[in-house]
Amino acid sequence: EVVLLRGFGYSNVESTKEVQPENTIFRLGSISKALTCLALAKCCEENGIDLNADVFPYVADLPDSSHRHGPVAFADLLQHKGGFDQIGTGRVFKSASARPGFLEFLSRDLRTIRPAGQLPCYDTYGPTLAGYAIEQISRITFDTWMEQRLFRPAGMDTTFVECPPQLRDELAVGYGVEDGQLIPMDYEYYSTTPASSIDSTAADMARFMIAILGNGSNPDGRPFSADLAHRVKAMPDRTNSHMPQFTFGFWEMFRQGNLDRRILQHGGQVDGYSTSLCLVPDEALGIFIAVNRNSETGPPVTLVEEVPIGIIDRVFPVTPAKWFEEFDPAPVNTQRLAGKYMPNLYCHTRFEGDGWPPRGRVVSVETVGPGKIRILNDLFLAVDALNFQSPGSQQTVQFHERRDGTICGMSYNFRAPGTTYEKLDTELVDEVFGKEKGNERSPLAALVH
Repeated sequence: EVVLLRGFGYSNVESTKEVQPENTIFRLGSISKALTCLALAKCCEENGIDLNADVFPYVADLPDSSHRHGPVAFADLLQHKGGFDQIGTGRVFKSASARPGFLEFLSRDLRTIRPAGQLPCYDTYGPTLAGYAIEQISRITFDTWMEQRLFRPAGMDTTFVECPPQLRDELAVGYGVEDGQLIPMDYEYYSTTPASSIDSTAADMARFMIAILGNGSNPDGRPFSADLAHRVKAMPDRTNSHMPQFTFGFWEMFRQGNLDRRILQHGGQVDGYSTSLCLVPDEALGIFIAVNRNSETGPPVTLVEEVPIGIIDRVFPVTPAKWFEEFDPAPVNTQRLAGKYMPNLYCHTRFEGDGWPPRGRVVSVETVGPGKIRILNDLFLAVDALNFQSPGSQQTVQFHERRDGTICGMSYNFRAPGTTYEKLDTELVDEVFGKEKGNERSPLAALVH
């Protein structure tokens, strides 16, 4: 049931139009990724497609270069493990007519840089491919499928893949800040529509959360099967139960390190808007918050992070977990883990101007002894060959290996799965990172060990 549904402040500061949670539309930004991933899972379920099946036979008109590293399972798209490059430029436009269609865009910019399933990376291109796969499987457009098969069955009558022109007066004006003044921002049109461009109201997002937290239905209808709703909430298989993962498009988080305070979350940021969605499955609690300003300009917008966690900690307080105490490490050989690592969320295959390569973010993993490593002056002890914990703190590290057993990266920090590092070829790091403006001819894909 809906416990609290309120609007605060103005959807339009100039006209002092107040926010109405039933009617005021906000841009969800990257929360769109989670909705699209759930839509893909629903589409596969309805068409009898196994989530472990390769997605590329269903999008056969894409060029072979898109999948030169082998098959990509539907499940890989839901877990941000498709292995796609994250190209940051060329995906935002001033009008819908100016942007390319899915096929043209993905044929140009869907590039794999590692085998699927090998290393997670917070992904924009996987959810975009998911939207295109829905089109190809259903033979209707992505926005039509979302309206007919997800939004309307859920009673989400004011939710759209891009707010239609006739309802733009109900869209909250998104603001930036310049010299202390609020500046209205233009509506952005993305070529990555399934990952970026769903617009909704607080009331509609409540309907969505009730369906997921329950058995797939809400008082307005049944958008999901009971089985799919259960699978979304279920704890995924994990080699290290303390390391959060991506699951069905959501990020896992363990509050204060407690496995029984598991949160599924996603946030969104586009010009003029900040949003956050948090689900606590074990407590049947869902929280959605939207603000018509974002952190690109002016003071950071912290409400969307602080409010959900503040509510969760107040209603369901927990004490910090005790499983970080000192313990005897497993006597594993840590030599193969040593080296330099860098966060993998950047464009590997295209020079992207100032700030590329993203220097200053390289982390060294040092071998201390059998079962012991050091990262940023913190000692980590081996739980097993790939999983490490820092005694006395809430930090864990999980290393990732290829099929041949070589190390390709690590997930670092217990709070969220978004910080994944790739292992670099240390012989080339100084050559490229020592340059003033990077090396356009040798993108960092050449450094991946």
